[in-house]
Amino acid sequence: MANKSGEDNRFGFTSGVLGILAIVLVLLDSISGTILGILAIIFASIQLKKFKTSWAKAGLILGILAVVLAIISIIIIINNPQYLSQTTP
Repeated sequence: MANKSGEDNRFGFTSGVLGILAIVLVLLDSISGTILGILAIIFASIQLKKFKTSWAKAGLILGILAVVLAIISIIIIINNPQYLSQTTP
């Protein structure tokens, strides 16, 4: 995907998509969301070094948000051990 100036935006677009998926998955599974969030941050960093795009900025923000949400959910689970033993009726 080339933008107006002919620069390649593949890493930026990929980081945006991974950031969106990370936010969704962190609500379901903290580990998967964390992994995708870290990947979104890496791809956004690569893109931002080459050429700054809005997709890369969005991917960076969403990736950081996903990692922070995952850390918060892991802390809640660790501090609340009975949460893991609860079963749904």
